[in-house]
Amino acid sequence: MAARAAQIGLLILSLVNLAFLSGMIALIFDRPLFDLTRLGMLTILLMPGIVTGIGLFTIILLAADLADQARRLAATDMLTGLLNRRGFEEAARALIASARRHGRSVAVVVINVDRFKQVNDRFGHPAGDRVLCQLCGTIAEGIGRRDIFARIGGEEFALVMADVDLEAAECAAEVLRAAVAEMVVDLATPLQVTASFGVAELRDSDGELADVVRRADEALYRAKETGRDRVVVAS
Repeated sequence: MAARAAQIGLLILSLVNLAFLSGMIALIFDRPLFDLTRLGMLTILLMPGIVTGIGLFTIILLAADLADQARRLAATDMLTGLLNRRGFEEAARALIASARRHGRSVAVVVINVDRFKQVNDRFGHPAGDRVLCQLCGTIAEGIGRRDIFARIGGEEFALVMADVDLEAAECAAEVLRAAVAEMVVDLATPLQVTASFGVAELRDSDGELADVVRRADEALYRAKETGRDRVVVAS
């Protein structure tokens, strides 16, 4: 309501200024269009309300911008710039709801960096941060624009792919796994890292996002248990 009033006030001020300017031009050419004294009085009377409306409008715009920034920050991982767990859950639930309405498939991939603690212990946490950021860049280059990619834990990430069935998701995860394995991080000495992938497909019986994520987590655990640096599909 206040924003609408401010917009109207701004429009009125613009029209009054335009009329005043037109009157001044006409006066210069000795062809007055209207009584400039009355116009001046009208402008003085309207000015406080118009200025107040413009001020309110500006405050509302600033508040809306700050609120939007706060929402983005609350849903963003500060290190990688990806969605955090909160942002992931919000975006993934919206995508899943849309997919169910339109009868489309959805796959979830959970990714964990292998032996990440050893990287931190050997090279320090800043080096570990570089590994995570480079891994994020490598994976981001290999996924679709509609896919949701997020950091949901220390060295754990989640990927939601729309219009992808289980077989296609497994193939996509294998491509990402290979890309990570080929990645070289330039630390004190060049470092190669690997990651394990657990893949699950959304089922009609899944009541919520947590159900499909849990199956992907279980597949990830099996990938870790059977040697790491591999893709395992949920049964």
